[in-house]
Amino acid sequence: MVSLLRQAQPDKPRGRILSFMTQTIRVQGMTCENCVRHVTEALAEIPGVRSAQVDLAEGTARLQVDAEIAAPELARVLDDAGYALAS
Repeated sequence: MVSLLRQAQPDKPRGRILSFMTQTIRVQGMTCENCVRHVTEALAEIPGVRSAQVDLAEGTARLQVDAEIAAPELARVLDDAGYALAS
């Protein structure tokens, strides 16, 4: 599952509006907080990802991104880290 939401947020120091998307994905294979850390670090390394918040209980990751990250790229990064993108 991949969902997108476009948002605008003020850039407080400069007063301008920054645009970004929130992309939510489901992640398979996480069993503990160490897994959450690994997934968070792996997703944060993708170019264009501003932040990654991973929820173990929900099995999801919420990404703030400059533009949509394609599912194959997300799947590759998660696979490399030992996890899977749920469909």
